Amino acid sequence: MNGRRLSPFLEIIIFIPLLMAFLFIPQRLPRLLVSGAMCYRLLAMLFRWIIVKSIDINLESREHFASLHRPFTLELTLKNRSLLPIPPFTLEARASGLIFLNSNIQLVSLNGLGTKTLSFSLVGDRRGVYDWGPFTLRGNDPLQLFQWKKQLKMDQQVVLYPQSFSLNLAISRGLTGGSIPVHNRIFENMTSFQALRKYQSGDELKRINWKASARMGELYSNIYDCSLYFPVQLILNLSEAEYPLAHRYELLEKAVETTASLALHYLEIKQSVSMLSSGRHMKDSRNYCWIPPGLDQEHSAAILDQLAGIQGNPKGINLKELFQRPESQGPHGTKYILITPPPLQEELIYIQQQHRMGKDIELFIISGYQAHRRGLSIPGIPCYIVQPNQRGAQREF
Repeated sequence: MNGRRLSPFLEIIIFIPLLMAFLFIPQRLPRLLVSGAMCYRLLAMLFRWIIVKSIDINLESREHFASLHRPFTLELTLKNRSLLPIPPFTLEARASGLIFLNSNIQLVSLNGLGTKTLSFSLVGDRRGVYDWGPFTLRGNDPLQLFQWKKQLKMDQQVVLYPQSFSLNLAISRGLTGGSIPVHNRIFENMTSFQALRKYQSGDELKRINWKASARMGELYSNIYDCSLYFPVQLILNLSEAEYPLAHRYELLEKAVETTASLALHYLEIKQSVSMLSSGRHMKDSRNYCWIPPGLDQEHSAAILDQLAGIQGNPKGINLKELFQRPESQGPHGTKYILITPPPLQEELIYIQQQHRMGKDIELFIISGYQAHRRGLSIPGIPCYIVQPNQRGAQREF
């Protein structure tokens, strides 16, 4: 497309000599040529005006969700609202911060009142919230003499979720009932009947099934399913001051990935999950982030949305202050999972005090190196070491 779009001032300057030539040249043939050029120029200007006003873009939705490092496709629909066909033009798409896997420029033509759907393949190498657009359309008149241009800025955003990894965590504590089957009879759920067996000496009277016993002519006892549940409170420490300056970004990202993995793991086994973090969200002015308890698919999306836009906080509160916030105080039986860099001695003492008060606590320590840390060991508290180049969490003590 070699046509050049002129400014309105230059178009008037060019049009004036043509008009003067038409009015004052006496020869008929030159006047016909000049009048033809003037008519075409006017028609080209009208064509450009109609096209710019009538062409539009429709997007699927205002938000698109994708996973980090995984290719995804974005679609848009071009619509021509006029009866005039639009000769081939280019559409240039932009998505700041995202990588196009194929060209971000496509050649398009539209019939009168026609529509066309275009697809673009992209990938992101950093989690976050990105704008999809603006879109620049460029074309020419049918004789390729004059160019038109239109730019559209849309409201759609692309949300890139953090990566997650699978976890295999031992479950031995909780409250009776729920959806997690166990073999420990301590968690026998008296509301979930499993089977009958013959009475054994020592069986409680409330276990005897009197209707079955009367029918069978001897005593039978009920066997119940053994299951447990526990609300999960994720406490994510993103206070930048507690992370070493070397590899700080990688460690903060690993902390977010670990939190996402833990949330998805416990939601998958149908446990209620809440999240409290000292990080700051790009759309929130508060000095912390809080997601109340929930266990459905929408809640999973809410946690991932929060983690997609969360950042390290230069003024974030420390782990002890975070643990003391009223939002972190869950109901009886809550499992508190702390995702944090190596805690300070003062924080370890506080964690130990909370554990002695009966709180079920687990530590996921985000560390840039494998270290022998006897000082981190607290009897009765499982501790996992997570490193940036590691997929998963390794239990240390």
